[in-house]
Order: sequence, then structure tokens, then C-alpha cells
Amino acid sequence: MGRQPAGRSGTEDELKARARAWAEHWCLVQELPFTITDRRALVQIAELMGLAAQSRNTGRRRDSSKRL
Repeated sequence: MGRQPAGRSGTEDELKARARAWAEHWCLVQELPFTITDRRALVQIAELMGLAAQSRNTGRRRDSSKRL
């Protein structure tokens, strides 16, 4: 897979298609499955990517010295 030139990379659909093709290619090269069905693995991936559910502090719960 060649490197794309700098500048406009295409529409969102084109970018998604290229990203999927890239991921499929590297999974194939490494002899890994393209889809993950193990729930524990999915949770760990979400945590690593910062996608896990996080509690959000509101002004009421935040220390008064840290309020904006």
C-alpha cells in the first residue's frame, strides 16, 4: 500500500474505505482475525483508546478551587 500524497485525502466515505482496507491488509499480514468478538478484548481496547465510560465532573462535584 503506497503512501498517499499530502493534501486533501478524499471524502469521509473514501477515508473510511481506505482505513478499512489498511486494517484488513495488516490483519491478513499478521495472520490475525479482522473482527474481534471477545468481550474482554473489546473492553480492553476501548480503555486503551480512551473510549470507556468515564464519569464526568460537574461544577457541583468539583472542588471549589478548581471551578471556572
